[in-house]
Amino acid sequence: MSPANFVTLAVILFVIGAVGVLVRRNALVIFMCVELMLNAVNLAFVAFARMHANLDGQVIAFFVMVVAAAEVVVGLAIIMAMFRARRSASVDDANLDGQVIAFFVMVVAAAEVVVGLAIIMAMFRARRSASVDDANLLKY
Repeated sequence: MSPANFVTLAVILFVIGAVGVLVRRNALVIFMCVELMLNAVNLAFVAFARMHANLDGQVIAFFVMVVAAAEVVVGLAIIMAMFRARRSASVDDANLDGQVIAFFVMVVAAAEVVVGLAIIMAMFRARRSASVDDANLLKY
């Protein structure tokens, strides 16, 4: 199969996830659609990495999966707390005063992972090593 087929599949999966996020009102279904969108992006990263014959896309996909796993834990905890308080997982019934802070923490954590990954990839491209001992810029 050519990488174009994988990218086409990734686009279809991403669109299905985006429609699910925009149309559905159940928090669990929205959460699953976001995960579907993340997996579609992972598929695109891996397809482009295969097309260019390097491992950067697989490394990024791995880090996206790690961050997504952490977000699943926090997100499911929020949804369970919402369900216990209201006996409903509908987004319309949610009062998200306390959960906004948790969402902000998840967004900041994801941004930190992206910046850290970018630094590590830049180090690897420049020095062909991700070891801190080999990075002169981080010693000072």
